[in-house]
Amino acid sequence: IADNVLTNAANYAGRAIYLWGWYDDPFSDIEIRNNTISQNLALVTRGPVALIDLQYSETTAGLNETLVSENNLSVTGELSPNLVQAVYGVRISGPATTVGVTSNVLPAIGNGNADNPAGAGLLIRTEFCYTCMYTGYGTYTTTFSGAITATGNLFTGGGGVAIYDAGAKAYTSLGGEDRVTIVSNNFSASSTVFRGADGGTSQNATCNWYGTSTGPAADQVVGNVTT
Repeated sequence: IADNVLTNAANYAGRAIYLWGWYDDPFSDIEIRNNTISQNLALVTRGPVALIDLQYSETTAGLNETLVSENNLSVTGELSPNLVQAVYGVRISGPATTVGVTSNVLPAIGNGNADNPAGAGLLIRTEFCYTCMYTGYGTYTTTFSGAITATGNLFTGGGGVAIYDAGAKAYTSLGGEDRVTIVSNNFSASSTVFRGADGGTSQNATCNWYGTSTGPAADQVVGNVTT
């Protein structure tokens, strides 16, 4: 998916690019490159907004490699608390194997609500329930098993990178080294650089720019990450 201009494409469901690998339809390798995506939030009738939304299933584990690169994402207009609780630049759910998020402009807005975390340029959901979205019931499963690298991105909103347990509705941590690598990004406009939880293995978030040579402030990093 490359070289497109998508304007207000997320009006109804809050997604401009939406890829969903269901159990009998696994993803092959994917590249989302050099797209310009802009969304007026006043036009969205269902939220939250994930401008690029990648949802993987159990059968995709080990089968896919995804590259999201050189996309320019932006939003305008005001949030409607009843419809759009938060904006995510890229949202990744389920057992993604290898994902690179490279050289993108990633917005983030909003404080979220009881069911959705605050806005983040890159949101990683470690537990996910496919049927819950459509039927209102089902079982959340611990499916995240991948390695995600975010490098060279410009985070333009209040939230940077977040790791979230959708079943527990709480920020969480990951076990294992190098599950999430966050290097050489620009967080100078972000009030929160990283949001997760204590525990697990410290994730690598070194060599980023925070708008000052002294590094991020203490309240910009929540959870087990090395800056």
